[in-house]
Amino acid sequence: VLTYGIPDFRLSRELIDLLVSRLLDLGVKIKINSIVGPVITLNKLFKDGYKSIFIGTGVWNPKRLDIKGETFGHSHYAIDYLKSPKYYSLGKKVVVIGAGNVAMDAARTAKRNGAEEVYVAYRRDFEDMTATKHEISEAIEEGVLFKTFETVEIETPAFCATSFIPCIFVIRTSSEGPAPLSIHYIIKYFPKHINRDLAAGFSPP
Repeated sequence: VLTYGIPDFRLSRELIDLLVSRLLDLGVKIKINSIVGPVITLNKLFKDGYKSIFIGTGVWNPKRLDIKGETFGHSHYAIDYLKSPKYYSLGKKVVVIGAGNVAMDAARTAKRNGAEEVYVAYRRDFEDMTATKHEISEAIEEGVLFKTFETVEIETPAFCATSFIPCIFVIRTSSEGPAPLSIHYIIKYFPKHINRDLAAGFSPP
């Protein structure tokens, strides 16, 4: 998660490399490209002599928003986008749904990768956002725009007058009624959940 889920402008790769080297100096063995759960089970680890196991996988599985248009090609989960943002061509206008730290990371990363207009759409107000005040402040300083008290639906028109890039519309439902916002791509942030396959079939020794 430290390497793939947090942008380097928030956590430098040099610092991560330093932490890894410190662990190696302490005698920690790092086994890479190993799948714990379906391949190496917890039961097998205990059978091989481990006395205790610390599980710190992070939360990699995004939750669905269950909104209209979520499966369209213009829509991505923030956790997937943050793994390799340079491979995404988001266009000039992006909307991020949600207001946690990961949403701020996605919005700021999109700005750094060429998006000219980045909006954060959230169903409540600033004081209800789960992102830290520092993260929100830095996003604002970097030009991220905020749309509060907004619910979202996604539509795909056959033609977008503002660009030849396929556009989508975010339908923003507010006290003033629905209003369309023409954008190119949407990134969804929503609280993620743990992959419970890790402990599948586990029986304590």
